[in-house]
Amino acid sequence: MFPRSLNTVLVLLPATCLVLKAPALAQVVEGEPFVVVEPPAGVESFDLDAWLAGRTPGTHSVGSWPDGCGICLPRGSGPWFWQMAPTGILYKSYLASVREPRLGTVLARDLGQGALWESTLGARIGLLRFGTAGDGWANGFQIDAEGAALLRLDSNRDLKSTDFRGGIPLTYQEGRYSTKLAYYHLSSHLGDEFLLRTGAQRINYVRDVLVWGHSWQGTDWLRVYFELGYAFYTEDGSQPWELQFGIELSQLQPTGNCGAPFLACNAHLREEVDFGGNFVARAGWQWRRQYRGPLLRIGAHYYNGKSSQYQFFDRFEQQLGVGAWYDF
Repeated sequence: MFPRSLNTVLVLLPATCLVLKAPALAQVVEGEPFVVVEPPAGVESFDLDAWLAGRTPGTHSVGSWPDGCGICLPRGSGPWFWQMAPTGILYKSYLASVREPRLGTVLARDLGQGALWESTLGARIGLLRFGTAGDGWANGFQIDAEGAALLRLDSNRDLKSTDFRGGIPLTYQEGRYSTKLAYYHLSSHLGDEFLLRTGAQRINYVRDVLVWGHSWQGTDWLRVYFELGYAFYTEDGSQPWELQFGIELSQLQPTGNCGAPFLACNAHLREEVDFGGNFVARAGWQWRRQYRGPLLRIGAHYYNGKSSQYQFFDRFEQQLGVGAWYDF
């Protein structure tokens, strides 16, 4: 048996050796110890923090990355300031609505009327914004101007009717949510050729409408919206209330030359037809050059319900055709 003192020495000696060698193996810090491992020779080290700090969303024109939602949607960042003629639209037009200001044309066949050629000659531009900069994604308030002529030609290529629309939307966007409070005026007219050929009786269909709309961009592909309108002035069959809602699957990021698919559905209900109305579905291919920028589409068009030309507002139509559209 070894003396007690010798036992103590034998126990402490190995521990002392480990302590003396410890600086070569580890760094002493408060809390749990950790081991510093040097990278193998010939392998360049990577600083993740520095890379993230310098990372910019290359496919987005402005904004920052989302906060853990798993969705590639930026948030408008930067100071708010006044901007005349800002680039971009904060509250986008509905892709499947036939009453929006855009450039578009549809060749369709109606079950009751035969061939129809419908075109929209319109545009929408920003006038004034108080908010962040950027055309792809921005936060703030914006005033726009919109206008469109919605034309229909019959199978004889005679102008059958035209609805004229002009308006001023006040819009607001914060992140993925946007809203609008808008005014628009609409008047409906029969074509001269159609009047001379058929002797039809024109009605003075007029609407002056206040609109309140809401839009939610859930993902980079998915958007849902809801809109309520009240006409404070009406004539010849027009009634005050109208309601729109719909869903869109449309890529917000640039598509390149290859493009990407899209699908959009819209329902429009009107008081003058006992809150019936129409349902529209459009599907096809789209092209977009910048994040959330102008959009070019081609595809199939389906329409079912009361006529979108308000000279014939209470007439049922069912159309199937193809179209091309450019949205601002």
